[in-house]
Amino acid sequence: MMCAACSAAVERCVGKLHGTESVSVNLLSGEMSVCHNEKILSAEDIAAAVTDAGYPTTVIVNTVISESDDNDSRKILLRLTVSAVLTAVLMYISMGIGMWHFPGPSILRDRIIRDIVCAVVAFSVMLINHRYYIKGISAIFRGSPNMETLIALGSGVSFVYSTVLLILSFGSDPAPMLYYDSAAMIPTLINIGKTLESKAKHRAAGAVRLLGDLAPKEAILIRDGVQTRIRADEINVGDELLILPGAAIPVDGIVIGGTGAVDESAMTGESVPVTKNIGDTLIGATINTTGALRMRAEKIGDDTTLSQIIRLVDNAGSTKAPIASLADKISGIFVPTVISLSVITLAIWLIAGAGISHAVNCAVSVLVISCPCALGLATPVAITVGMGRGASAGILIKSGKALEILGKADVLLLDKTGTLTEGKPSVCGIFTIGIDENELLSVASGLESLSEHPLSRAVIAEAESRGIVPMSFDKSDAVIGKGIVGTHEDMTAICGNATLIGEYGIDMDPAGEALLSHKADASTPIFVADGGKLIGVIFASDRLKSDAASAMEQIISCGIEPVMLTGDRAEVAEAVAASVGITNVRASLLPSAKEAAVREFSEKAVTVMVGDGINDAPALACAGVSCAIGAGADVAKETADIVLVGSSLSGIGTAVKLSRAVIKNIKENLFWAFFYNALGIPIAAGALYPSFGLLLSPMIGAAAMCCSSLFVVLNALRLRKIKL
Repeated sequence: MMCAACSAAVERCVGKLHGTESVSVNLLSGEMSVCHNEKILSAEDIAAAVTDAGYPTTVIVNTVISESDDNDSRKILLRLTVSAVLTAVLMYISMGIGMWHFPGPSILRDRIIRDIVCAVVAFSVMLINHRYYIKGISAIFRGSPNMETLIALGSGVSFVYSTVLLILSFGSDPAPMLYYDSAAMIPTLINIGKTLESKAKHRAAGAVRLLGDLAPKEAILIRDGVQTRIRADEINVGDELLILPGAAIPVDGIVIGGTGAVDESAMTGESVPVTKNIGDTLIGATINTTGALRMRAEKIGDDTTLSQIIRLVDNAGSTKAPIASLADKISGIFVPTVISLSVITLAIWLIAGAGISHAVNCAVSVLVISCPCALGLATPVAITVGMGRGASAGILIKSGKALEILGKADVLLLDKTGTLTEGKPSVCGIFTIGIDENELLSVASGLESLSEHPLSRAVIAEAESRGIVPMSFDKSDAVIGKGIVGTHEDMTAICGNATLIGEYGIDMDPAGEALLSHKADASTPIFVADGGKLIGVIFASDRLKSDAASAMEQIISCGIEPVMLTGDRAEVAEAVAASVGITNVRASLLPSAKEAAVREFSEKAVTVMVGDGINDAPALACAGVSCAIGAGADVAKETADIVLVGSSLSGIGTAVKLSRAVIKNIKENLFWAFFYNALGIPIAAGALYPSFGLLLSPMIGAAAMCCSSLFVVLNALRLRKIKL
């Protein structure tokens, strides 16, 4: 595929197939993602249909198709080299010898012989670049003309017109104006432009390749106490590996021995090394900076975090932002419109009596200066570079749509636990009524062991630290958003928040003084009751993230209002919110109420919801854009539109900044693409000739077209240097 018309034609072709649900073509990578009903339509059927449409394909993985690589870099370079040499020879003969009387064989002093030699050389260049003519002309008969069609018509018309004039001029004077130089120069310049564009696009898509290069090729395996150096692809799940200081971690796993500081900046964007102890997770491709570590391999091959990130970034590049819809619509009619304009230009100049040579010059110039490539590349190249830049900072944006909406956000909705706070609460106080602390913890930890809530883990951790055995319950019932009720012999135990305790009509007054004393420390009370009587309260607090206040300041400076939505009680929520500068707080929300709040805000503004991606799933699903923070090694499990691999809150503001930079870049690219064609086509048609006597050569038009595409790609490459 060479241009937006090509990608549009492929999308139309596949979209018409029965069983296709959605299709998206990435002009930059030459790949197509297809969502289809496998019972009705197979990937092979899709590939066959696209091949029949004139675009040879290869099935990569199920529903992903890629254009055959007949544009192999060495073939392109060889074709360019031979074309350039022959074109240089042609220019020397036609202009150097013919016009300026440069040295040359005496036989070429004869005009007819010189013109015949020029025709042969021009035809040779066209033969070398036959793919443009075969594909371009066949595309007309398929009803989907593209950029190759414009090249074929521009160069072909120049050659045919010149050949007819040459035959008619035998034995006559004066010599006619021939366009063999244009016929050869057009495909040669296109090759030069495509070669430069290909290199630039290769750099644009380099983020994924750079990520792939992070993983080490070798690892040290420990088996039966013997150390052996093996290839990284030979590692199996469960293998014990040794990671020396300064070495990269080959796969994801768990520390089983030693202590070290690991630089995870390549994955999370956080520059400060993280200390790893026994039991901590390790992410492949991160660097062990100090201390030798022994690890157990947990995820290998395509299951590693690195592989998941590469897959996410690669897939995201195939998506389209809504801003690209106008360019897509125009691309579908662009080439037929240009051909029509070329014919109209020819007719107008002939009617005006300018002469056929002048008319042909203008008509051919219109064909070759028009650039559907710039339109097609404007969005995908910026998205690919931007998402690659984001991935290097630990920000994974999964679609072009999410990328665009993020930059327009008015309201940022945040969960508290695990988002503004560390998400690892610990017990900071225990109040008992007629029971000792250990007995209270035994009851509470027995119930909380049935829950995955962060507060549950705090209670369990406190019990374990004291060596307390959790009470076993015969039956338990989790009350979503409130707590757990369990039975043990004749005992009915309740562990949960004030709402659950109130529903059972349990008096909380005995704990009034304890609740008042813990009000200022933003701790959360966990009430424990036996039957209808309160037996104690466990207080747990969650530390605020160190960068929470500065992150909220950054968000506010972007013109976005932060709003806290939490299931925690109002006193705790308001204390945390006040410490980070959030003024809009909604507390004591059940998951359904949190979802309703997100819908309410979404009706009035563009919203971004930030949560842990699991507990807040309903709220995340109905936000304009969902963002999961602190995903760590579980990148693939997240269903959010955006994943912040690290736990730093500053990643939210950074993601907004990246989004706005990418969308600005896309707008610049689209503006240039529209402006270039709006300005270039009239000039090529001869609009300046009546007033200024300026007439554009088809060769200059071809060069301008190449420069237009190159400009779009180079402009997008600036995103690689953006400071986040």
